[in-house]
Amino acid sequence: MLKGERPSADAARLADVDFILHAEHGANASSFAARVTVGTEANLHGAIVSALATLAGPAHGGAAEDVMKMVSEIGQPENAAAYVAEKRGNREAVTGFGHRVYRTEDPRAIHMRAGVEKLGQEMGQPEWYEILQAVVEAMKPYSRHGLNVNVDFYSGVVYQLHGIPMDLYVPIFAIGRMPGWIIQCIEQERRNILIRPLTLYSVPNHATT
Repeated sequence: MLKGERPSADAARLADVDFILHAEHGANASSFAARVTVGTEANLHGAIVSALATLAGPAHGGAAEDVMKMVSEIGQPENAAAYVAEKRGNREAVTGFGHRVYRTEDPRAIHMRAGVEKLGQEMGQPEWYEILQAVVEAMKPYSRHGLNVNVDFYSGVVYQLHGIPMDLYVPIFAIGRMPGWIIQCIEQERRNILIRPLTLYSVPNHATT
């Protein structure tokens, strides 16, 4: 629908894999936002709007776009080591590495890697995969600190190979995540409770005279 042409079987299969892997992943930020909204007895439409707004944040759904920007900035596989060294030297994060849940490689990423390599070759654009793997190699010394590949590391290139504009990455992510949001909302409604975490207000302890 985006390009006006039917994709190859491999391209369609990789898109399906991407959607399935993104369908749900525990109490991620957008799913939790949807549950909070349903907890107020708002309707499903309101919950999905909450989830979409949360997903749009660069620390959540925007990660795939950031990876693609990184790959474009690196430009060639041989530039990856210097790029990573500069980032780590400045104590900056390398996009697509690290996860709140996984200390080792995100198992979802494993299912994406081979498909990205194959589709890149099929479409005559193997350089994207080659740059990604050069970054992985450069990041190996940091894997013991839990900085391993996450699923977003490959998603951006999947979208790039499909010819999807970068400003549509988050909406595409949302298509995959929608079933998960809906199921979480249904589950919340079945045994609903107002989700209201307790917070502790902390102020500086000023001495009095």
